[in-house]
Amino acid sequence: MALTIVPHPANILVGSISHIRHIVKRLELPEEFGAETKFQIGAKYYYCTELPHIVVDLVDEARRASKQLPMATLTLPGGQPVWFAGELAEGPVKLLPGEIGDGIHSAFKIGDLLTRVRDMPDEVAEVIRAAGGKAIKPVEHVGLARQIKRKAA
Repeated sequence: MALTIVPHPANILVGSISHIRHIVKRLELPEEFGAETKFQIGAKYYYCTELPHIVVDLVDEARRASKQLPMATLTLPGGQPVWFAGELAEGPVKLLPGEIGDGIHSAFKIGDLLTRVRDMPDEVAEVIRAAGGKAIKPVEHVGLARQIKRKAA
């Protein structure tokens, strides 16, 4: 099955997809395109009309055929899943105090793409480690006032 890429059709190799999530309707593409899913290959983003779980099934099938682990999964701040090629991921990434909250507890990176997630830093590290990525020892977030005092001393 081929994906229906919008708004500009393209031929892609589903096994090379590194990041999959639901789109934010009306913010990313006008509704008339019917996009449901945003995915990334390298540094380029694509949108398709198939639902994310369908895309994940296709990607995981291609990954199994090439003896790779299935896509790893974490949870976006709004509660939706984000799937990613765990072997390409690094995290958890330390966030600044102002970035934590409103459902954001941690983040991970794939290349230059930073994805903020609801999962706690130790959970992010475990998912990335299990998927063969670069798990970084979770760091405790230090309040900005304490950081300033420490630098002044």
